Amino acid sequence: MADAIIEREREAFAGTVLREGLIGGLLAGAVFALAEMLVSAAMGGSIFGPWAMFASILLGSSALSAEFTLGIFIVGFVVHFVLSALFGLIWGATAKSVSRGIRDSWGAHAVAAMIYGLVIWLVNFQVIARVVYPWFLQTNALAQILLHALAFGLPLGLYLTARLRPIEGAAGVRRTVV
Repeated sequence: MADAIIEREREAFAGTVLREGLIGGLLAGAVFALAEMLVSAAMGGSIFGPWAMFASILLGSSALSAEFTLGIFIVGFVVHFVLSALFGLIWGATAKSVSRGIRDSWGAHAVAAMIYGLVIWLVNFQVIARVVYPWFLQTNALAQILLHALAFGLPLGLYLTARLRPIEGAAGVRRTVV
């Protein structure tokens, strides 16, 4: 009976981690998009440039040379947040399989998630973009590395830690009572 309860709690926790990963991906995606807009403006570009870049994943490089329109923004918005949710879901799946000590540690989880942000940049820019989206290689690499780590990975890790620590703590209390 106690084993069945613990197993149900584990399954519920796994679902919670995935859900929170997806939500965290969306929130981190919002932080990332805002940071991209600010960096673009600071570097003399348009604040709408990142949305055209996101849209170019579906529309091709023509999204970057065309006049910025509501349609380009909508495509960029959808592409960006679908990918952010997917990357958050992947991080949630990864986080549920690491030890609770790392998952519940603000510092360890933040560092691990920032490394994940770097891996996202590495795969997307240094592997996929070289083959499919060469115009992505024209961006400032250092800015993109920092944005992926600090504006996506860090908020994702902090959000997941904040959401999972209370849940795991409560589950731990229930387990000791059972």
